[in-house]
Amino acid sequence: MDKKIDELAPSINVEDKERQAVAPTAITRIEAFRQVYNSPSKLYMFWSAFIIWTIALALTFDTSGLYLAFATSHFNQNPLLSTIGLLTSVMGAVIQPFWGKLADVSARPLSLAISLALYTLGYIVSSACKSVQALAAGQIISNVGSTGLVYLQTLIIADITSLQSRGLAYGVMSISYLPFAFVAPNIASGIGLEKWRWGYGMFCIIMPVCVAPILAVLFWADKRAIALMKANATPNSPRISRTRHFVTTVAQVDPFGLLLLGFAMSLLFSPPTLYTGAKGGWKNPSMIAMEVCGGVILLLFVIWEWKFAPHPLLPRRIFNRNFTLCFVTTIFYFLVGGLYTAYWSSWLWVVQNYSQRQWTYINESGGAALCVFSFVAGIVQRLTHRYWFMQIAGIAVSCVGCGINFYATYMGHTSTIAVVFAMILFQGGCAFALMAIQTVVQASVRHEDLAIAIALLIFVQSLVSGIGGAAAGSVWTKDLPVNLAKFAPSLNATDILDIVGDITVARVSEPRDAIIGAFEKTYRKTALLSLIFMFPMLITAFFCTEINLDTRQNAIDDGLDAEGKEENEEEKGVKGFLKRIF
Repeated sequence: MDKKIDELAPSINVEDKERQAVAPTAITRIEAFRQVYNSPSKLYMFWSAFIIWTIALALTFDTSGLYLAFATSHFNQNPLLSTIGLLTSVMGAVIQPFWGKLADVSARPLSLAISLALYTLGYIVSSACKSVQALAAGQIISNVGSTGLVYLQTLIIADITSLQSRGLAYGVMSISYLPFAFVAPNIASGIGLEKWRWGYGMFCIIMPVCVAPILAVLFWADKRAIALMKANATPNSPRISRTRHFVTTVAQVDPFGLLLLGFAMSLLFSPPTLYTGAKGGWKNPSMIAMEVCGGVILLLFVIWEWKFAPHPLLPRRIFNRNFTLCFVTTIFYFLVGGLYTAYWSSWLWVVQNYSQRQWTYINESGGAALCVFSFVAGIVQRLTHRYWFMQIAGIAVSCVGCGINFYATYMGHTSTIAVVFAMILFQGGCAFALMAIQTVVQASVRHEDLAIAIALLIFVQSLVSGIGGAAAGSVWTKDLPVNLAKFAPSLNATDILDIVGDITVARVSEPRDAIIGAFEKTYRKTALLSLIFMFPMLITAFFCTEINLDTRQNAIDDGLDAEGKEENEEEKGVKGFLKRIF
């Protein structure tokens, strides 16, 4: 407590005096934050509040997603599942750099409070919606808030744990999701198909109540940390006015870059799910205009970030070899996940005769496998201090799961054992591979870049998952009506529209076997695509280099890069960027 804060924190690279004045709210502030929790009682208070927060998140993720299929079917718009999934993923992804910058230049508690407010507002809109458009708006707002809540959990654990314990900490956190995998079916069944609004509405109360303790603890600790920093500040510490401090903080968030990125992503990825309803499909001028404008804006974003942004969202220094390869592997993994899961539950509901509770249990089997194997992966990582073999083995197991899932799409092979075993293998492999990826990404950047590195990883996960879901939605909305007409020629156009638009109608319509055949053939294509896209990950993962997961916060701040070689700070520009990767 009596030591100077400069002695407790790692050195901070600052670009100018104004940046130095704002910098203490980032890494130095975290180091002071650690000093506040200097007794077992305070640590107990922190972790108790943190666990309550984690439990609330686990409950919402295990149950709220079950209501969306029935909410869209309520408005006879089930095919819009992929469109809503894409929009929520894009907005959840685009906001990640903002969370990263905000957490760096202001404080973790403020970011958490904003995330909670957006989450609650989104669920209020979803529960009270009178149209599918309002439902989509509520889902987008709540997803922006929930991604912020998840991001901050990931960041706080990375701030306070060493490399050797980080995977285990994430594994322990994931176990809290496990009980709700079995409670969720009872909750969903109790609410019922027609009362999905209550499913969203209850979280407007549950989440604020459960987040309030950790929010209070974090604000209290942050206030104490600021007082500690001021008490230990040197006389020559730079001082700037509040107005100038605000302007500098806003500039570091890079609002222009965020605006360009948001417009580009929205324009590029909306047409794939909208073209089927547009006159002329892809030939519709509006579809072409959105793609062209999106591409141009994305190019402007790259130019802005590379050449002109004073505080870029994507600092070039973080793109070393391991970070880049894990970045690419993540892209493929979440593309596969989007293809696999977007219409998996809808397909399963129609082709099987499960009760709602049974269907919910099977939906939760993947989440349960992810929780259990994440914990196992954390233990393995803690004992071995290595990640490379975990990543390769996890990808290989996921490949097998995708293969069995493809096999299960053929008539007569859609047994409960095949469906559940495929999902468990896929998610179990994901647990090992993604635990390894998450740890090595955090190990491959300096502490001062940790927030933006985590934000970038979650950005890619959310965006690419939405792209995968959009691709699945494109296949679903285009092929399902055609397959229904082919397998069940007795159905008229109105019947086909009703079956495509509402999975509850599809399940009770006749001819049952023909409808099942149409759904099987439609989902089979997305299952095949998910299997194909698994294999490139084995190549990218193979070329990653091993890191010793020891007691350090990361593998860079000690003067070594992720591969253990001395860094050359002089090499900059395109040549230095390419050399860091290759």
